Amino acid sequence: MKFKFANWLKHPTYFFFWFFIGVLAWSFSPTGSPSTDQSYQMSSFADTPNEELEFEQKMQELLDNPASVNPEEGYEYTPEQIEELERQYAGTQDLNKDQAAEYLKNKEFSYSNVSADDLSYLVSYEDPKSCGAPRNYLEGALGSQKISEWTAERKVESDSLPQKCIAFALNSYPEIFTKEAVVQAKANESAAFVKCNGAESRPIMTKDDKRIPNPRPCVSKKFVNVTYNAYVDVMECLKLDPKELLPKIYNESGFYMNAFGGSKDAGVGQMTGGAIKQVNTVYPKYIKEMTEAAIANPGGACSRILKYKSLIAPAKPETANRCSFLMPLQNPLRNLVYSAMLTRYNTQYVSGISYKAGEEVLIGAGNQVTLVKGTAEDQMTGKMKEFDILRKLEQLGMKNVNLHDYKTMLVLV
Repeated sequence: MKFKFANWLKHPTYFFFWFFIGVLAWSFSPTGSPSTDQSYQMSSFADTPNEELEFEQKMQELLDNPASVNPEEGYEYTPEQIEELERQYAGTQDLNKDQAAEYLKNKEFSYSNVSADDLSYLVSYEDPKSCGAPRNYLEGALGSQKISEWTAERKVESDSLPQKCIAFALNSYPEIFTKEAVVQAKANESAAFVKCNGAESRPIMTKDDKRIPNPRPCVSKKFVNVTYNAYVDVMECLKLDPKELLPKIYNESGFYMNAFGGSKDAGVGQMTGGAIKQVNTVYPKYIKEMTEAAIANPGGACSRILKYKSLIAPAKPETANRCSFLMPLQNPLRNLVYSAMLTRYNTQYVSGISYKAGEEVLIGAGNQVTLVKGTAEDQMTGKMKEFDILRKLEQLGMKNVNLHDYKTMLVLV
């Protein structure tokens, strides 16, 4: 039976085809962004008055100079340049269909295929002495007393995510599951990892702007601790599920704070210039809500983060400042805060679910605020309502639809 194109135009799947294509541009859309209340009142959580003042000055700069975001700003390299750069540092090559299928089959992960010895190694720390000087280039900064609270072992692990998951991600990236292969990978230099001369600089390149291969950082106890503590606290503070973002981050950066992608994506969350600029438009709003959450729960994750305002202060989106999202002391905390804010922004845009004082809420008619339950009872707005997604899913024969599943998929595209 021949497929008639005219019939497809009337079918619900035609809508979904363009809907999913369109969502790729949402993060950088110059219009239709969520409304933001840019008035805020800061409470003092910073550890010194100077840091409090510096933070407020940078906040005021954002309020005085609101940014506009254009879709083109999300792309700092052409597709051809990105492909060439990825080929340089990842050794990628074109695959035909059969080769791709074989490649994916070989990369399938199953605990049954990993020996006890390999698994034990993948969830363990490395001794900096064994790593050697070339791989310890982040250890000095991680030893700073200023971030000792972040590099210390957490007294109580998160119920949502064991710390070994972060160690596993760091050791096995990019999807290497045997001790022998991981040890070999760590012995090699890669242009996927960069060094910086300063927190507000650009990554060190050659004179003709080529990547310089660098050793993989040592997966030390301090490195795992600072990554785990920052990730768990940021997810808790901004009301995000750490297990939902973990696969995306593992795939893109392996949780390495100095991972640098082919299109200048920086750090753990692979922040691009366009994404950074987008977050800066809503940064004051989320800091206001985080502050209210910290006041309500002085011992909680938001209050721990806001004690270190100098580490999460607003940063510039220009490539010349990209190291501000790559290097300690500010990172991985600043990078993760920005990544979480971008996720919250996209969540509100897609579903209408907002973040207020540490809680997820839906704002209905008459500005009535209801807490999000995470079930099919939640009446989503945003693009979900605008495009009548629930009805279209039901037209496709789906029953008992929980839009939260589709919201998560769209937000993490």
